[in-house]
Amino acid sequence: MRARMRIRRFGPLALAALVGLSLGLGVRPYALAVFHTAQGMAALDEALRPVFPDRLAPEHILDPGRLAQGVAHLQAALAWDPRHRAARRGLARAYAAQNRPDLALEALRPALSAFPNDPLL
Repeated sequence: MRARMRIRRFGPLALAALVGLSLGLGVRPYALAVFHTAQGMAALDEALRPVFPDRLAPEHILDPGRLAQGVAHLQAALAWDPRHRAARRGLARAYAAQNRPDLALEALRPALSAFPNDPLL
């Protein structure tokens, strides 16, 4: 009799914990990708200055250390979510600023194939 009361009392709590855990594990990679993308883009904004503000062109590197931090954050974002378009754009921006167009294209290629009609890529 007491065993049934324990199951009835803790059964809903165990179910809620299981559902919360599964949802948390599903949301965590996306949340970490968003966090690392935001940190990486902020570091790029501090590290780079546009050479031509009115057109798309490689940027002048102001702080190589911050640029490296930004690249590391963007790579971490892609480790959590390989399809994260903003992280891929940021990584391509960093590689273009470093005059590494081959790596910039390599960073964008998966997003271009997954989202061929995205005008921001």
